[in-house]
Formats: sequence, structure tokens, C-alpha cells
Amino acid sequence: MENLTGTVPVVSGNGKKEELISFLDEKMEQGYYDSALMAILHKAQEIYGYISNEAIEEISVRLGMPTARI
Repeated sequence: MENLTGTVPVVSGNGKKEELISFLDEKMEQGYYDSALMAILHKAQEIYGYISNEAIEEISVRLGMPTARI
């Protein structure tokens, strides 16, 4: 699946990244990426137990936002 930047991220096999991607896709369909960021970060923390670098990178790529903003 392409994201906002037109790239297709590599998906790991541990299931966590797939769960995060699924949640991101749901939020992206609703729009309002800036206002959804807190919910997305909360979900990433729920999935990983913390906000991992992998999650930050995926969120950055999918939302088209620099990692420093996340």
C-alpha cells in the first residue's frame, strides 16, 4: 500500500508493525493528520510498550511528517 509520499514501506513479520500500519490507515482515511497524531502515538505505545524508533519512522513516512515533528 502506498503512503502519502508514494513509497511502500517494508513490513516486518512480528505483527506489531502490521497492527500500527492498520491503525494508521484507519486514521489517514479520516484525514486531520495533525490532530490524529496523539492518538497514533498512543496506539504505538500500546502496541510496542513504548514509542519505538520503528514506529516513529513508520508514522513519519505515512503522514509525510519529519520525525522531529513527531
